[in-house]
Amino acid sequence: QNEEGTFTANDSRYTLTRQENGSYILSSKDQTSYGFNSDGYLVWMKDRYGNTVNITVDGNGKVRKITDSVDRQYNITYENGYIKTISDPIGRSVIYDYENGNLVRVKDPEGNYTRYSYDSEGYLSEIRDHSNNLLESISYLHASGENQHKVDYTVDAHGNQFTYSYDNVQGKTTITDINGRQNVKWYDSSYSITNSVDAEGRSTVAEYYKDEDNINRYWEEKSVTDRNGNKTRYDRDSRGNITKITNPDNSYKEMGYDNKDNLVWEKDETGRYTFYIYDSEGVYLLKQVQPLNGTDQYVEGESDEDDFAITRYAYYSDSECQQLGYKAKGLVKSITDPENNTTAYTYDAYGNISAVEDPQTHLLTRYEYNTIGWKVAEVSPKTFRTEYDYDNNGRLLRSTLNGGETTRIVYNALGQVKQEVSPNLYSADLDDRISNTYSGDHGTRYTYYPTGKVQTVTDAVYNTTTYIYNMYGNIENEIKPNGAIYEYDYDAMNRVIKKWFRESEEDNAVLLEEYQYAILIDKKTQTTQHIYLNDTDKLTTVYTYDYAGRLVLQQNPDGITQSTQYYPNGTVKSATDAMQNATYYKYDGQNRPSEQWSPVENNGGVKYVYKKITYDKAGRQKQILMGKELVSLYDVPTTFAITTLTYYRNG
Repeated sequence: QNEEGTFTANDSRYTLTRQENGSYILSSKDQTSYGFNSDGYLVWMKDRYGNTVNITVDGNGKVRKITDSVDRQYNITYENGYIKTISDPIGRSVIYDYENGNLVRVKDPEGNYTRYSYDSEGYLSEIRDHSNNLLESISYLHASGENQHKVDYTVDAHGNQFTYSYDNVQGKTTITDINGRQNVKWYDSSYSITNSVDAEGRSTVAEYYKDEDNINRYWEEKSVTDRNGNKTRYDRDSRGNITKITNPDNSYKEMGYDNKDNLVWEKDETGRYTFYIYDSEGVYLLKQVQPLNGTDQYVEGESDEDDFAITRYAYYSDSECQQLGYKAKGLVKSITDPENNTTAYTYDAYGNISAVEDPQTHLLTRYEYNTIGWKVAEVSPKTFRTEYDYDNNGRLLRSTLNGGETTRIVYNALGQVKQEVSPNLYSADLDDRISNTYSGDHGTRYTYYPTGKVQTVTDAVYNTTTYIYNMYGNIENEIKPNGAIYEYDYDAMNRVIKKWFRESEEDNAVLLEEYQYAILIDKKTQTTQHIYLNDTDKLTTVYTYDYAGRLVLQQNPDGITQSTQYYPNGTVKSATDAMQNATYYKYDGQNRPSEQWSPVENNGGVKYVYKKITYDKAGRQKQILMGKELVSLYDVPTTFAITTLTYYRNG
């Protein structure tokens, strides 16, 4: 407990404040708050704008009704003290069944079940879908001892068994699958994962901030070292906000926050800034500001706004919302881009966007929704109407264009797409809108394995491709409509290492492609691809990637290399082609490509074609200038061929 009467949690950034009436308010950094009554039951939740979800609880603390911020009600009933149904404002219900106090079935609004089973100790042991397919099973170590009631092994939908072993002294859990692949997790006293060793034996290491008692209270990462050994470091302020991210190459970006923990500025790895301006209460984002030169500091009310690209946000006031019948708060009224083009928004009573006004024509695109926010229609400025139909689980069944052209999607009981019918094949006579079934056998059709993986895909002209998977869910065989088979081999990290081809099941497999993966001494990742021309000849291409997964070097089959260099923020600095000619790039203050020097031969030397692009404040290309004479690298010609672009206000 703090001196001012608030309570600070030992393991989170939340603050708890006791009210005079004995109730409590729990406040988070993002200005979300939670209200508890004097009995300790959660009775409301409120976002930063004041939108409140009210929770009605009875004397025993059971939730009976939830009323959202726009007065929609969700009702909860109980049976023998357990939740029996949850019903939404349009009459959909989820139904729960129990045996011996354990949840055994959940029935979704479409009538499909998920089933749960338990062992003799009452622990969850199986989860099965509506078709009784096993999704996962769990066995436990119930014998007394330090590992009592911990997981012994699990079996996934593919039949792979994962066995758990525990070293409680070292804080280590080892997970071994049916083929002997292991993943090892080390954890600290707060149960944060500090080291993960994958199936190749490579470690990903996480370091956390600790307090004066050497305890990791908040699970806030101080650094992460990836499996290549690349280390990313995080600096934080006293509230846990990340203030600096230092990349493995020692480039870094920085951030700053206000006293409400709002991000108010950020600077990328090249020193380019973006500023965020909020209202006086720190609730509403009013402006996003980018210096045109990338580095000027913006001070609200003092800086010359001509030197910045400013996007402005306006919001409906509480009185405007009340007048217009809007029940939600924090609704964006308009967004004005840096060129002063304004897009305006109106809403329905539930806070869904009902119309968007074009900044050029002022014509409206309109939207319609059902009570729970599913979009049921969209009307273009020229009054072309598109309608959408859904099943009770919210899955799109039909989209119908203005002329009646209908795209139909059919689902199986598990919610998987069973059939997709394009407008040219759709027949309303085959579409039962009461049962939501479609009897036509056309379009693209799908079948599935019990695991949920696609088994076959049949296209509109009845060509069927069949897929077979290994126990890790990777495609092992791809059988084409003509009977040809592609086969795939994988490594322990589930990466393709070989691709084979067979004309038919009776033919021998021919190796088409082979891949090797390596981690280099400089911690880059290398992928080697072999494409086989015949049994002995192959084309080999080697790809090298940096810590961010960016391609930095490509060695082609002829031994010639192509390379790419990057600025610290990841934009391309130069690209060298197979002829070893390099194209160079520069960027403006908002990281848009602004200058380019492309190489050409000139009397045995290298000269460059110069290209410059200028932009308006909204980021649209304003001029493209092509130099009329060749120049040396980073020189600028004196004459240009100029292309000028102008835009309507809507872009």
